[in-house]
Amino acid sequence: MRSNNRSVPLLVNVSDSRDTVQKVTKKSAAEPVGVGRLAAIAVLELVLVTSWVLTGEIAQAFPNLTHYPAMFAGVSCASYVIFLVPWAVLRRSRGLRLPSKASLIHMNNIMLLLGFMWLLQMWAWYMSLKGMSVALNIIIYQTTPLVVFFIDLFINGTTPSYIPKLLCILLAVLGIIVMSASDTEESSGVTNSLSSCIEVSVATLLYGLFDVLYAQWAAPACDKISKKGERITYSNSSDNLSAQIESMFLLLGLRAVPACIFLICTLLVGVYDHDLP
Repeated sequence: MRSNNRSVPLLVNVSDSRDTVQKVTKKSAAEPVGVGRLAAIAVLELVLVTSWVLTGEIAQAFPNLTHYPAMFAGVSCASYVIFLVPWAVLRRSRGLRLPSKASLIHMNNIMLLLGFMWLLQMWAWYMSLKGMSVALNIIIYQTTPLVVFFIDLFINGTTPSYIPKLLCILLAVLGIIVMSASDTEESSGVTNSLSSCIEVSVATLLYGLFDVLYAQWAAPACDKISKKGERITYSNSSDNLSAQIESMFLLLGLRAVPACIFLICTLLVGVYDHDLP
């Protein structure tokens, strides 16, 4: 009996050593995933910035688009509803059912306000393209990280993550310097006007406020849906990465709900006045 009792601590030590080995193995295996996630984020940011510049150039290449900023903003924001398709596919691939009706209604109520704010800043941005070069427009819009930093500082105070935020601001300032090196006084026959500068400044402020409220309200609620009520720890596991991508698609898709309502109202006004706003 004594020999059996003495063997128990040995078994415990063996199990502890196995747990230690498994933890080390998991930690070492998770590191490449973290690098891959950073690379994916960098590629996504590059695609978003490129698409933003191309959208401005295309909008100015077709004058009819800038003459109807409300219609253009409504169509552009309503197109985000397509992101609900990959969200549903990704959720099914993870073996999860669609969220409950109460969860989706809660998320939709949050995104109604934020989506309307997003629509307003897009509307102001499209209006600014009528009297401003795309280069100067991007220069002003590059100050968004600075706006987000000060709004977040005002709402949440100082946080340990202020260093990455400062790096984002420095990167934005670098982008402003690069864009300012070009001739922004007149581009493609578009002369910069004061009203357009005010409009793009309003769009920048709205985007900064949207980004802070988005992180405060929408992102945590969406994370709970993606993780079935669990809190995301943002580890380097593929499951958490899939959950983050799933959350991004859901938030982008729900952002289109107020835009769809706005687009329907815009079309009704156009039918009544025989002209689109």
